[in-house]
Amino acid sequence: MSYRSAVYLGGTLTVGALLAGCSGRSDGEHRFAPSPEPVSTTSEASAPSPTPSTPTPAPSASDPSGQAGIKGARLTLQAFLRGSAAADAAACRYVAENSVFARKAMHGDCRAEMRKMPHLLKPDERRALRSVTVSGGGLNEHGDATIPFSGLSWTKGNMTVYTLQPKFRLHRSGGMWKVVS
Repeated sequence: MSYRSAVYLGGTLTVGALLAGCSGRSDGEHRFAPSPEPVSTTSEASAPSPTPSTPTPAPSASDPSGQAGIKGARLTLQAFLRGSAAADAAACRYVAENSVFARKAMHGDCRAEMRKMPHLLKPDERRALRSVTVSGGGLNEHGDATIPFSGLSWTKGNMTVYTLQPKFRLHRSGGMWKVVS
């Protein structure tokens, strides 16, 4: 294996581990997914909350995370994915701190991982993420949104479920949608 091939393979595996890391397929298995952690959504105390050192600002009128219902969750995920393609650390505001997604997919430091993102994605994957739109998913009985990969579409580039993960779960807390797994 040449050096270039080894670097490409290492980068590909890292992207898979970073972006696919939190969820599993319907049969519970995923190529890069760690074992799932139980998540309780029955009380506000169990929801991930921001640390005191980094207060979360209230959503502005133009912030998609402030919109109620599945539409707000879709727009929040769309903003996060597009921000990921652009290495925009501001997109980290859409990730719940101390959540499974923040710990596993972002290795506990969303801003640092976000800066690496363009270097870990193939050009076609970056183009797809820049043009991604979210139209699928739904709300469960606790008000959390689950959006499957099949609910994503894009007009440019190409990506697969292994570019990201099979599904995303978002939780609404403090009037804002956040990616939790």
